[in-house]
Amino acid sequence: MASSMLIGADNLTLLKGSSPNQLRFIRPQYSHRTHFPQIITQTRAATRTKTLVPKCSISAARPVSQPRFIQHKKEAFWFYRFLSIAYDHVINPGHWTEDMRDDALKPADLSDRGLVVVDVGGGTGFTTLGIVKDVDAKNVTILDQSPHQLAKAKEKEPLTDCRIIEGDAEDLPFLSIVYDHVINPGHWTEDMRDDALEPADLSDRGLVVVDVGGGTGFTTLGIVEHVDAKNVTILDQSPHQLAKAKEKEPLKECKIIEGDAEDLPFDTGYADRYVSAGSIEYWPDPQRGIREAYRVLKLGGKACLIGPVYPTFWLSRFFADAWMLFPKEEEYIEWFQKAGFKDVQLKRIGPKWYRGVRRHGLIMGCSVTGVKPASGDSPLQLGPKAEDVSAPVNPLVFLLRFLLGATAGMYYVLVPIYMWLKDQFVPKGQPI
Repeated sequence: MASSMLIGADNLTLLKGSSPNQLRFIRPQYSHRTHFPQIITQTRAATRTKTLVPKCSISAARPVSQPRFIQHKKEAFWFYRFLSIAYDHVINPGHWTEDMRDDALKPADLSDRGLVVVDVGGGTGFTTLGIVKDVDAKNVTILDQSPHQLAKAKEKEPLTDCRIIEGDAEDLPFLSIVYDHVINPGHWTEDMRDDALEPADLSDRGLVVVDVGGGTGFTTLGIVEHVDAKNVTILDQSPHQLAKAKEKEPLKECKIIEGDAEDLPFDTGYADRYVSAGSIEYWPDPQRGIREAYRVLKLGGKACLIGPVYPTFWLSRFFADAWMLFPKEEEYIEWFQKAGFKDVQLKRIGPKWYRGVRRHGLIMGCSVTGVKPASGDSPLQLGPKAEDVSAPVNPLVFLLRFLLGATAGMYYVLVPIYMWLKDQFVPKGQPI
C-alpha cells in the first residue's frame, strides 16, 4: 500500500499551508475522480486533514486504455530487439541482481525438482537460471513475446532442456498443453485420423499439402506418413499450438506458419491437397474458408475437411450450440458445392467405442472431400471479410458466455468417457 500512496510524492504540496510537525499516512480514500492520498497534519493549533495534489500530472495514475510505450506490443518488439543485446550485462546488474533474484524466488516454494513451472515474460532467461537451481530444466517453460530475448535464453547452457516458446502473457497456451493428451484421445484418435485421411488420396510422396488449422500437428503426423514432410505446410492462428507441432520430430522439415483459414497466405493454385481437421468449428465464416480451400488448390487438386457433426440429443445439442460450430452433414456438402467443388463426398467417422452412435454429436464426425474442376479462383464471390473484433464487450455478458462455454467444453470432455464406459458394460451387439 505504501508504494501506491507514495507515487508522485516528490511533487506534492499542501493546499493550505501551516507547516506540520508530524505527518502520518492514512489509507487513501480513492474514488473515480481522485487518486491522491490524504495526510493528517498535526500543528500546535489544530489537527487538519489535507489532500495532497501532484504539481505534475505525469505522476498521476494512468488509465489502462493509455498503455505506456513498451506496453504497445509492436513498439515493445523493437524495444527489446535492441535491449536484448545488453540486457544481461547492463540492465540486470543494476536492477535485478542474482541475490535479488534468489531472494525474490524464495516465496515461490520451488521445493521439488519435479515441479512443472512456467516462467512468463522470461526474456533472456536470467530469472529462469534461478528457477532451474531447484527445478529440473526439462519441466520449465520459458514464454516471452520477444524472439530476440528468447534467442539469448537459448544460448544459456543450464536452460538447454527448457521448453522455449513465443507467447503473450495475456493469452497463455493452456489448451495447447493438454490438446494431445486430453482432447485428441477422446475425440480424434490415430485410427480415426487415418480413416478420415483416406479419402484425401495422399498417394504420392511429392504432393504439395497444406494442413490448415494444423494446431499441434496431430493430423500432420498422419499426412507425413504418405507425403514428404518438406512438401507439407502447417498453418494455424495459434503460436502456442504451432510450438507443440515444432517439437514433433517427424514434422521438423515441415513449413510452419501462422495464418488465417479464411485468408490463406498462399498463391492461387499452390497446393495439390488441402487438409483441415478440427478447425472449421472455430471459423466465423465457414463458407469463406472453404472458398479459400478451392482457391489455393491446383486443377484436379482435392480438399479434405474433417470436422464435427451436429447432435440430435437435446442436451448435447444445447451445449453444442453454446460452445462452437457443429455443422450438419448437408451443410458441409452445400458449402463445398457452392465453392465450386465437384465429386463431393462425405464419409462418417467416429471413435470405435461409440459403436456408430451420433446422437451426441462428434467433435470429429465426418470427412468431406471435393475435387477442383477448373483452374483459378472459386466461382463463388463473397464480399469483404466482416468480423468486428473491436466492438466493446459487456463484461457481464462476456462472463456468462465464458462460464457457459467452459461448461459446454467440459461436457464434451465427459461425453466420450461416458460412451466408453457404456461400451465396456453393454454387451456387444446391443445398442448403446
